[in-house]
Amino acid sequence: MCHPLLASASLIELLLRVDQSLAVDTRRRGCRVCGGRLRRGDFEHKSRGTLVAPGRRARIQFSFCCADRDCRKRADLHPQGTA
Repeated sequence: MCHPLLASASLIELLLRVDQSLAVDTRRRGCRVCGGRLRRGDFEHKSRGTLVAPGRRARIQFSFCCADRDCRKRADLHPQGTA
């Protein structure tokens, strides 16, 4: 059973705004390997045991990739183990 606060739409929307802010900062910093410009290509995650705001089908994953053809490293908002 989930605590009511964790299922509230306002908390989920707050977390989305935090992720959006992190996405802006991530893109502004650029590639961590070569310093190149980051391209953004968001996609939806299927919700498998995660919280989804009412009326939403999936969670948005903010995705970045270096624009330099010789680099193409990915940049994640939440490094593995922190989200």
